[in-house]
Amino acid sequence: MNYLDPQISEFFQQLVIHLEQEESRLHAVASLLTDLATTGTDDPKLRSRMAAAEKLGAALSADRAVLLASIATNLGCSVESITLTRVIAIAPPKVADQMRNTQKRMRLLTRRIERLVATTAVIVGESLRLQHMVLGALFGASSSDRYNARGTQPVENNYATRMESRS
Repeated sequence: MNYLDPQISEFFQQLVIHLEQEESRLHAVASLLTDLATTGTDDPKLRSRMAAAEKLGAALSADRAVLLASIATNLGCSVESITLTRVIAIAPPKVADQMRNTQKRMRLLTRRIERLVATTAVIVGESLRLQHMVLGALFGASSSDRYNARGTQPVENNYATRMESRS
């Protein structure tokens, strides 16, 4: 491979920049998950950040697809056969080192995000359990006589709360 080919060299440099943007996005996702675990989803600023992160993720994904297609075309191979590991193997040493280092950091971030997702899921589950417990204590435990098999309320309990129907 002729690494001095300006077009393929430019694509390699674009990929380095793109990987750094992906890394930044992963940092933002990790920050969001940390904040979500402490503030919940009721914070409008957090919801706005979540929407922005989702939009950025979609844009980066589209950019990545275009960039990898361009690299594949210039290398004369299929898009499906292009992976970051393969690009690193054929990139000039300096660029390959940059990509490899970013790839390692992204793997570590991905593992951190996986742990944060698991922790957040536990927190959300516990929060739901506590809410159910409080609501059960305040309004009585729900039972299957609230709705019948057709999904409608029985006539005798149409609008009564559990506490009112016990009196």
